[in-house]
Formats: sequence, C-alpha cells, structure tokens
Amino acid sequence: MNAERMKILELVEQHKITPEEATALLQAMEEEDREEVGVEIQEKIEEVEKVEKTEEKMREKEQEVREKEQEIREKVEEMREKEQEAREKEQEAREKEQEAREKEQEAREKIEGKIGRENWEGGTSDCSEGSESHSEGRNLDLHGAHLEGADLRGKDLRGIGLVDAHLEEADLRDADLRNADLRNVHLEGARLQGAQLEGADLRNVHMAGTALAGLVLKDVDLRGVHLEKADLRDADMRGTDLRNTHLEGARLEGAQFEGADLRNVHMEKEMLLGIL
Repeated sequence: MNAERMKILELVEQHKITPEEATALLQAMEEEDREEVGVEIQEKIEEVEKVEKTEEKMREKEQEVREKEQEIREKVEEMREKEQEAREKEQEAREKEQEAREKEQEAREKIEGKIGRENWEGGTSDCSEGSESHSEGRNLDLHGAHLEGADLRGKDLRGIGLVDAHLEEADLRDADLRNADLRNVHLEGARLQGAQLEGADLRNVHMAGTALAGLVLKDVDLRGVHLEKADLRDADMRGTDLRNTHLEGARLEGAQFEGADLRNVHMEKEMLLGIL
C-alpha cells in the first residue's frame, strides 16, 4: 500500500495529476484500508468467539465427565455398602442358623438327659428313678425348640412345655403327652398314633394333613387348631373343646364328638350335620 502512495506522489511531481486528485486518491485508499482492517478485525473477533465457545463446550464436557465420574464413584460406594450389608445379613443368618442348631441340640439333650433313660425305653413308672424323671419332665420347658423329625416314640413327656416348638415329621407314637403345653406347636406330618394327650393344651396347634386316626383326644383343648385334611377316623373327641378349630377336608368317619364344643368350628356343612 505504501508503494501505491509513492506512485501517486510521483504522478503529482510529473504533473500528470493534480494535487487535488492525488489527495482524493489517497483518501480513497485510506478508506479502503480501514474497511479491510475492519473486516480483518471482525474475522478475528469471530474466530476468538468460536474459540471461546469451543473452550466453553469443552469445559462443560469436562464438568459433565466429572459429574459422571462422581456418580459412578457414588454407585460403586453404594454397591460396596450393599455388599457389606448382604455379607452382614448372611453372617447374621449363619449365626441364627447356628443358634437354632444349638437350641435343637440343647432340646434333644434335655429330652434325652432329663426325662430318664428307663422311661424313654419303656421302663416302668413305679420306680423312684422313674418318678423323679417324671417330675423333671413336668418342669421341662422347650419353648420354641426345633425337633423336626425327632424320634420320640414311647417317651414320657407328661407336662412338658413345648410352646411354639417345631415337631414337623416327628415320631410321637405311643408318647405320653398328658397335660403337656403344646400351644402353637407345628406338628404337620407328625406320627401320633397311640399318643396320650389327655389334659394337653393344644390351642392353635398346626396339624394340617396329620394322621390322627384312632387317637384319643378326649377332653383336650383344641381351640383354633389347624386340622385341615387331617385323618381323624375313629378318633375319640368326646368333651373336646373345638371352638374355632379348622376341620376343612378332614376325614371324620367313626370319630366320636359327644359333648364336644363345636362353636364356630370351621368344616363342611354336610360333615357338621353328620356329626350332629
């Protein structure tokens, strides 16, 4: 641009153009220079703005990445906490299982040790040792004991406390359970043929589907007991308290109900009419 200005000055000196024309040319050139500079500056500004926008987007992306990383860290920490909680629950379950096994073992030891070997094996009850074991049996409390599948055939369990105990599938044939406290006991699938239950408290016992054919349940408290689909053929239930007892689907052929309290008993109408 400076060379062009020098050329204009030479033309003036050579009188080829007038000074006025030279001035006009120089002014036009300056105006053109300003426009070019303005365009260049605007382009630079736009370029800078683009760079700034790009940098802002990058910062936003970086922030988003940091937030994602933080979220991942929190989720990992949450997973660790859940894993720790699961391990603690598993440990707690193992401890409870161990406690249940210990209680079951303790219950078995109490039954085997306290009630007396002679009576357990069918010995006479007249001897002084047998009488002593009977007393211990009456005082024995096995609340909540786990005795599933236990072999208690012919055992003397008179007056024993078995509230909330689990005796599913237990063999109680010919066992002496007179005056025993059997409230809320689970006896599903237990074998009770020949068991003596006179005076026993069997309220709310679970015996659904249990074979009780020919069993003597005379004067027994069976309030609220679950006997759905139980086999009670030829059972002696004279004077038995059967209030709120569940007998739906039970087999009752030949069962004796003279003097039994059947208020609010749950059973099929035809079966109830047959008893009456």
